[in-house]
Amino acid sequence: MAYDQTTQHAIDNLAHWVEQYRAENVGKATLPVVAAAEHLLRVASPEAVEDREYYNDIELPRSERCLAKGPYGRICSRRYQHVSERHRDMEVSWTDEMVEGK
Repeated sequence: MAYDQTTQHAIDNLAHWVEQYRAENVGKATLPVVAAAEHLLRVASPEAVEDREYYNDIELPRSERCLAKGPYGRICSRRYQHVSERHRDMEVSWTDEMVEGK
C-alpha cells in the first residue's frame, strides 16, 4: 500500500518523534500516547498492511505472484513487487506450492 505524500510525511514525522522520545527516555515508563503511536505505526506500515492482505495474495494466479525462491524449495506467494523485501523462511509469505499451475 502506498500512501500519498502528505500521509507518508505524517507517518515519517510520527516515527521520528517516537524514536527521539525513546532515545531521551531510556529506562523510563512509556507515556500511553507514545505506546499508542508505536502501535499505530506498526499496524499502518506497508508490511503490516501486506500481512493483513496475505490470504488474498495466495489466491492470486501464479503469473501475479512474486515467486522469489527461498530455502527448502519454498516460493514467495506474495503479489508481484510486494513491499516487504525480506523473504524469510518460516514466515507466512513462504508457502509450498499448494496449487500447481495456478
